[in-house]
Amino acid sequence: TKPLHAEEKASSGRGDAGAGDDDTANDDVTGDDGDGDDEKLQFEPVVPLPELVSVSSGEEDEEKVFCERAKLFRFTDNEWKERGLGEIKILKHRASGWGRILMRREQVLKVCANHRITADIELKPMKGSDKAWIWQTHADISDGAAQTEQFAIRFKTAEIAGEFKSVF
Repeated sequence: TKPLHAEEKASSGRGDAGAGDDDTANDDVTGDDGDGDDEKLQFEPVVPLPELVSVSSGEEDEEKVFCERAKLFRFTDNEWKERGLGEIKILKHRASGWGRILMRREQVLKVCANHRITADIELKPMKGSDKAWIWQTHADISDGAAQTEQFAIRFKTAEIAGEFKSVF
C-alpha cells in the first residue's frame, strides 16, 4: 500500500503518528534515533559558572554549646520590640574559652544578636513567663557598632529555657 501523508492522516482520523504500526513512533518519545551518536553528544554551558567561593561564617573556631529556636526581643523606646525569630546559639571559642551569643533570623540569616558572655551579664527571669529570660549587654555588635542593649528571649518550653539558663 501507499504511505499516508500528513494531510491524509489528519483527514482519515489517523493523526496519532501511526500508533504502533512501526517502531519509529517510540524513537520520537525516547529521543533515540538508533544511530548510536548519544555517547558522543557534549553540551557546552551558555554561561560559564564562577569558581567555587569558600564562605566563612565566623563560627569555624568555635564549639556549639547550645542551639535552639527562639524569639528575641529588644527593649527600645520604653517597650519590647521583636528583634527576630531563629536559632540562638551559645558558642565557645576553642582557643580562648570565651563564650558568645549569636542569633540569626530564619530564612534571611541576618544577625540579630552577637555579643560575648561576660561575668557582668546577669540573666533574669521575665515576669509572668517561665519560658523567657532577660539580660543586658554592653557590647552587642549585631548592627555594626558596639552598643548597650537589653534583650529578652522566649523559648517554646520551660525546659528549653532552663537549659539555656544552665549553659549561659
